[in-house]
Amino acid sequence: MCPEHLFALTPAELRLCNALRRGISLKACAREWGLSYDTLRSQLKRIFLKTGARRQAELVVALESASALPVKDKKIRIPQLGD
Repeated sequence: MCPEHLFALTPAELRLCNALRRGISLKACAREWGLSYDTLRSQLKRIFLKTGARRQAELVVALESASALPVKDKKIRIPQLGD
């Protein structure tokens, strides 16, 4: 199942998630997209709320796991650092 459907991400949130998955920093995204760093921090906070992640590393793991899920799976457990 696609992360945007599983977590109900907006197109802007999904774009940020995809950039983070590729290792691009928030500051680099802000520069490239002509947005403020604070705007992207707000988007990231909303993404954390929707996914249950607490750190960017956890978010990337959750997104990768969601991308590999079969369609019938509705929820995934987000591994915490140290698991």
